[in-house]
Amino acid sequence: MFHNSTESWPIDQGAQAHGARQPRQYSVPAAIAVAALKLAPVATPLILGPGRLTRAMAERMSSGDYRVLSPAIDIVDVLLSRANVRVTVPGGTVFRDHGLIVSPYDDTLLRRFAAVRMFIEAERLSRDGVLLSDALVVHTLRSWLERADEVIVLASSGRLQSGAGLSLCALSRISTVITDDAIAADVLKTLVLAGVKLQIVSSSGRR
Repeated sequence: MFHNSTESWPIDQGAQAHGARQPRQYSVPAAIAVAALKLAPVATPLILGPGRLTRAMAERMSSGDYRVLSPAIDIVDVLLSRANVRVTVPGGTVFRDHGLIVSPYDDTLLRRFAAVRMFIEAERLSRDGVLLSDALVVHTLRSWLERADEVIVLASSGRLQSGAGLSLCALSRISTVITDDAIAADVLKTLVLAGVKLQIVSSSGRR
């Protein structure tokens, strides 16, 4: 199922030349984040995994009573400045190099947390599912997947890596993939055949 999002986040309002307004330019990662935020209901528990796109989501949570659980230090840092957002962090050890808070034990808080949706960023999408390159991130997020009703994947075509080979989850676990229209045709076909919902934003940078 395809859904084209015509809304993108402006990074340049453009200019007017000879009385005619020029097309506005948009950032693809920001457009993906905006589209994802529309799927993030307020006043319901959400999980944000680590990543540039999920951080962009957090940066745009300026209004609305969001309830967010995240192991990503930079996302937590962003959300702490949002008075409207209730932030929950897991207990554990801070891994500075990875920017994560990871519990080496069974996390009681996590077992009791039930999220409506979990948003994660993919480094690679294939028949093997969502793939990442960082073993610690994979280890951390696997247990978190069990706490969410739906999993929504954010994927910028410009950052998908062919080398990422650690499987986080199967495509059957994914509800929706939000990506841009420059994504490779073979990846798109794989997602369609797997029955994954697709929401596509423009990669042209213009509307």
